[in-house]
Amino acid sequence: PALSPLAGFIDRGGLVKMCPSFRRGVLVNGFEAGTGGYGYNQYYIGGRYDSTKYSQSVRGDGPKACRQSARQADVSQPSRTVMFTDAAIAQRSAVIEYSFCEPPYAPNPYGGVAEPLAPTIQFRHDGWCSVAWVDGHVDAQRMTFSAAYGAYGVSISDAIELGFGWFGPNSNELFDLK
Repeated sequence: PALSPLAGFIDRGGLVKMCPSFRRGVLVNGFEAGTGGYGYNQYYIGGRYDSTKYSQSVRGDGPKACRQSARQADVSQPSRTVMFTDAAIAQRSAVIEYSFCEPPYAPNPYGGVAEPLAPTIQFRHDGWCSVAWVDGHVDAQRMTFSAAYGAYGVSISDAIELGFGWFGPNSNELFDLK
């Protein structure tokens, strides 16, 4: 049988292979252990948090958005829409694996003020991060801006020093489906 295009990135135990540059302060038993230091665009590709159609709860068990992923036809600019990046999350005492590359702002399908998110894209390759786009091409991007982690007590200067931030415009433009 033909192997999946991702087969070379999966170890024999079924886990994603660890990024060789993901070493500094790693807490291997973190809650996201096994992601290999890579994250996916869960708000727009792995879920539909941008759509009022999927943002309602079902039987009180949370939003339907996390159970509805984007279809290929939903992505209007596949060559400019993020699928995966190098990812992690900073905490006071460690940098741990994290399975999501968060956009700068939480999608709000109802309009209004967008809630800023903490950066989870890590620029661990000498100031660069690897980005896999929806159309399948991969390139390297440099950080253009960052933010603090209020919940984890990580200042913006610490986030930048640890290599956390975003590339491109200060918007969700490279993450959303439009």
